[in-house]
Amino acid sequence: MKLYQIILEDNEFLDIEFVSKVLIEIFRVPFDEIEIMLDALKLNGFLIMDVLPFQFAETKVIEMHHAAQSDRVYIQCSFEEVNA
Repeated sequence: MKLYQIILEDNEFLDIEFVSKVLIEIFRVPFDEIEIMLDALKLNGFLIMDVLPFQFAETKVIEMHHAAQSDRVYIQCSFEEVNA
């Protein structure tokens, strides 16, 4: 089964509160791991949010974009196949 990584790119408009919210609500990341993930986002310029089969990755990216639109936040989020 092919897997896809969901990538959130850091940019000057990225709202850290929004990222924290979607990590908890959409990706079900435990609260105590959020700060580590946010640090990785800032350090690397991107964050691999999760690695999932195609349909699940696609759904999560759509959910991210809908949440961003609802919160009026600009994000750059996509998914790509993981090279085995």
